Amino acid sequence: RYAVLVDRVEQDIRAMPMSAQAAAHLGVSRRIWAVQVVRRYLDAAGRLMLISVNDHPGDRFSYTMQLQKEGRGRV
Repeated sequence: RYAVLVDRVEQDIRAMPMSAQAAAHLGVSRRIWAVQVVRRYLDAAGRLMLISVNDHPGDRFSYTMQLQKEGRGRV
């Protein structure tokens, strides 16, 4: 859309107490724990383009990751 390419995404995932603001928006109690996902999007020069912060109630969060080596050659 803006002709800017994302080169790298850095992601931090951590468990933490639910903030009052997040609890109100999500309709949950502040007593539950949240999983917070922070993503930083960087361009090829390493400049920060965007940060996203998402809080998820712990019982609603799932994370799946798949790793695959580059190329299909012999190791």
